[in-house]
Amino acid sequence: MRRRWIRVTTQARAPLAPQLALAALQQTFPRMRIAERVRAAGRLNAGLPVVVRQHEIHPSQALHLEPATGPLEPLRTPPHPDFDRAWCALRSLVEPLAPSAYACLEGPAREEDLVLVEAELGRPLPGELRRLLSLHDGQRSDGPLPWELAPLCERLMTWRWLNRCGFPSAWWRPEWFPVLSNARGDYLVLDLSQAAPPLMAYQHDDPERPVVASSLSAWIAQVHSALVDQPQ
Repeated sequence: MRRRWIRVTTQARAPLAPQLALAALQQTFPRMRIAERVRAAGRLNAGLPVVVRQHEIHPSQALHLEPATGPLEPLRTPPHPDFDRAWCALRSLVEPLAPSAYACLEGPAREEDLVLVEAELGRPLPGELRRLLSLHDGQRSDGPLPWELAPLCERLMTWRWLNRCGFPSAWWRPEWFPVLSNARGDYLVLDLSQAAPPLMAYQHDDPERPVVASSLSAWIAQVHSALVDQPQ
């Protein structure tokens, strides 16, 4: 079969469970690489579309396939001076010393993803987070930041899960959006209810929600300063 672009969404009204999405992708695209299949399953599980280019296609009842002219459009955003300054300083410091930390960062998010996520949130994401997403949407291993930068599809699923299970309910508010995480169920969240969203720590076992920085850009600048001040 001639190579072509295929847009993939789920037939189900609700997102597929991860194992069902993986099985459906394996059945539909038997020659898809495992790593690509896992990433695609994560997107489908979050209700986000996937566009793939494949030789061999075996349509299944779980997935909806339609022709596409090419991959989803990457997110493009205007410059954000505070974020750009902080990110460039951090990159200039870390990349020469640990190039693999930057090599593990994924490419930009997709325009359509942002539209779908903001529609579900009922509010726009702040410009500095949009700017970060226009550069990197997740990472494959340890990156240049002390917290993990998960892809947008995982952040959306985390936000949904916390809305359902962020107990006690007084510990979580839907206006908070998780940006970074650690391996212990804690998150750094932006408070989207504020015009200039601060970055706060959501700790799964502590009701305190301390502000760790006045903004995402300010937090990245703090990470840079801490690295500069480390003893050699």
